Order: sequence, then structure tokens, then C-alpha cells
Amino acid sequence: MVVYWDRQMLGPGSSLAADCLTGTTFASGTLRATVGKTSGKWYWEAVHISGSYPMVGVIGEAGGVGFTHTNPYARYYYYNGAKYPGGASYAAGYSIGDIMEVLLDMDNGTLSFYKNGVAQGIAFNNLKELGLVYAAINGGSSSYAMTIRANFGATPFQMIPSNLPKNTFSYDGSTNLTSINKTLLLHEDKYKKWTESKKESLIPILTSNTSAAGDVIMFRVDDTNYPAWRAFDGKKTLADAGTGYGRLFYCTGTAGQPFIGFKFSKKKRVNFYRITSSCTYQKGTVIDPGSSNNFVFEASDDGVNWENLDEQKNAGFTLPYISKEFIIDNNKSFFQYRIRSLTTVISMSELEMYDIEESEGWSVVSSTIPDSIELIEQGMDSLSPLLNRVAKEFNPIAMIKQE
Repeated sequence: MVVYWDRQMLGPGSSLAADCLTGTTFASGTLRATVGKTSGKWYWEAVHISGSYPMVGVIGEAGGVGFTHTNPYARYYYYNGAKYPGGASYAAGYSIGDIMEVLLDMDNGTLSFYKNGVAQGIAFNNLKELGLVYAAINGGSSSYAMTIRANFGATPFQMIPSNLPKNTFSYDGSTNLTSINKTLLLHEDKYKKWTESKKESLIPILTSNTSAAGDVIMFRVDDTNYPAWRAFDGKKTLADAGTGYGRLFYCTGTAGQPFIGFKFSKKKRVNFYRITSSCTYQKGTVIDPGSSNNFVFEASDDGVNWENLDEQKNAGFTLPYISKEFIIDNNKSFFQYRIRSLTTVISMSELEMYDIEESEGWSVVSSTIPDSIELIEQGMDSLSPLLNRVAKEFNPIAMIKQE
């Protein structure tokens, strides 16, 4: 895909040379690229050719192409080293002949600059709020024009930083600057990719019962050596337990009473949870890991009315430090989730909750040969999930003679 300054979106007082890559403008007008970005990592160069007061950066779709260097949708690196809007001090200044390299990371919402190959650091970290953004230049003066020549990837870059993040592409999408291979498979006349499931861990590692994400909820604490947050401290192996008190939570009560869970500060969807059975207890003695084999996984908004999302009877915990995963059919979001024992005891080393954002499986990318942009954006980074296969030998089955 060829990218240049958009001749159809010239700002007031702006002009383009025949190559549509060399642009001249004042403060009254902005030049933006023909293609905008909402995701991915993108790199381009801007050379200061002539004039004064250049500004290099990006503009959001809603920012327009007029006087933009104070526009809330603009993000610019000014010639004197300041960043706009705002004018805060940012980096080294630049002048005629200097090359400004721009790294737009829409995956993480950041905009970074380089000057003649030297990193100037992250200038902005709030680009996701802009929506669709375009490479852009603007002048800082209403009286003096400035000229910038851009390279979006149609010709070799003069400088490519060695520390670009993985999967950084030229702005026009023609080149992966970090040399990452992409693959699609042709099957039944369609180009397909294998998508692995994506799980978002919803509960942070805790060191107390409270956090910004929410608070631990429990029936009660029987022993202060085993506080409720221990079920969310990320420690779930023999090595984690050490020689002192074990890394676990436990409590007792009437059958059906003991529970441990989490109350989120915002509603969350949980459709996958993992339990790690209880580990060492009282300096080496093993608490019965089977005490949490019978339980229900419940959700609630008010902590009074609970909805049963899953029930396990004889879940199979027979040894300490065993992790088991449970996928549940839940598309609703709740404030609170808990494991409630159906016996008189609940004990575990760790309770984790996740939201599976995407199920694994094959998906069709295209029914025709994909172009480079489709391959870059949709192609698989690795074939290892497909090649992780195990050969098994089965007992032979006797053949039966048929008349």
C-alpha cells in the first residue's frame, strides 16, 4: 500500500510537491497521511527540509486539518524540543537537515520519537483515546512556512533504531522492521489462521485483603496465619510454601457455609477459573487437599442473591499443589464471585479467575490470496501450537471376517 500526504485533505495554506511526500505548511494548516491507524506498531521518517517552526507527530480523525498544534486531538514534537499541545519540555531540539523518526504504538497507546537515530523517549501515552490517528505535520508559525519530506516506507529508511518493539512495521505496512515471519494456511480454498484462546487474569497478586481491583470476601478466617488474601498471592508450589507456614487459606463452618472469593470494584465476566489444592500446613504437616473437592462456583451483584455458575462433586484433588482448570458457560458480568464448599471445610493454595476473550480454533482470513497488509495484520506469528502433537499407540483390534 502506497502512503503519502493526503492531497484531498490539505489544510489551509498547505501545499504538496509532485511526490506527495514533500509538504509545506503554516500554523493554519495541517498535512496528514492518506491512511490512519487504530492498532499495531508503525514507523516513519520526517526530514526537515527548510523553513522554521516545524511540528511532527499525529492527529486524531476528529482533529481536522486546520490549526492543530493546540488541538486536543494532536500529538506533536516541536522544533525546540517541546511537545504539544501544552508546550511541556520533552527532548532535544531539531533543525534543517535533521531526521525525526516516529514510532506510533497503537497497541499500547504510546508515541515515541528519535532524532537522527537517537531515542528521545515516549512523548505521549494516551493515544488510544484519540481513536483513528494519522501521521501528521503542522507549522508553529502563522508567518513562516516550513517544509517536511516524509518516508512512510516506499524507499529504504535512512535510520532504523535497533530497539524497535516486536512487530513494528513501516507506516505503509510493506516491511516488518523487526523481521517477524507471518503464516496463513490454505485449506479448502480458503486462507486460515489458528487462534489461541486469550485469557485475561482478573485478580492481581495480593498482599492484603484489599486492592484497587477489589477486595477479598470470605466466610471467616479461622487462623490469622492463613489470611484470605493467601488464596490470591500467586504462591502455589512446594518451593513457595517454604519451611514455615504454608501459603494457603482455609476456614471451617457448617456444611455449605465456608467460602472464599473476590468482590470487584467494577463488574467482570468470569468464564474460566483455576484452583490449586492446599499445600503444607503447620510447618510441614499436609492439610487434606481433598477437603475442597465438592464445591459450587457462584456469582452475585449484591452479595445476598447468588447465581450458581458451576458445581463440582469429587473434583479430583488428591495431592497438594495440584492445579485444575474449569471452563464455564457464562456471558454475564457480576461484581462478586466465590467458591463455596459443600462440606464443612474449604482450603486452597490459590484461586484464579479469568475472562476468556477469544476461543481457540480456525478462522477464515480470506478466500483470495491475501495482500501484504492482511498477512501482516492477520497472519500467525508461530506454528508451534499446531505442531505440538503427541504420537500414541493403541491396542490392536481384531478384525472380524465378513461373509
